[in-house]
Amino acid sequence: MFHHTPTPTTEWQHDKRPPDTTTTQPTLTRQLQQPTTTSNDRVWLTIGIPTIPRPGVDYLTPTLETLVHELPADPSDPMYANIRVVVMNNKPGQHEVFEGIRKRLLDGEDYFAAKGGVYLELVDNPGTVADPAPPDLPDPDDLNNPTDRPGRLYLWVGCIVWRLQCWWGWG
Repeated sequence: MFHHTPTPTTEWQHDKRPPDTTTTQPTLTRQLQQPTTTSNDRVWLTIGIPTIPRPGVDYLTPTLETLVHELPADPSDPMYANIRVVVMNNKPGQHEVFEGIRKRLLDGEDYFAAKGGVYLELVDNPGTVADPAPPDLPDPDDLNNPTDRPGRLYLWVGCIVWRLQCWWGWG
């Protein structure tokens, strides 16, 4: 992540749209302080974002840029570094956008990389969970499902959320 010697900070001036995070903002970048601890006890709020690649579309970058833009940049803010955003890649080795963001956080000198280093944690799903439904069982009809049995997509998403919780130590 982004490392530097802490210096005094200035308040980030919000406008109506996220900043252009592709340009270097050396003054702001130098002024962001990294948290002094990464203990889970220090984090007040964890936001989990499971992700998979979507061909031809990048939803992840603008989502993370907008989210990071709204988080505090001032270390005197009580929420500074007390929010953690864990982004879990559920298709390791197949998600180019995720890998690009990971590289940008590690190597970037822009404002997103500096501020993202305080709040973002990008991880690969460490494994898969087997589908609990028998393979020949058809998905239920959502309009006529008296047993209220979830379909495969719902189970798959539930397994992803469960893996995210297990990774963070809640499962």
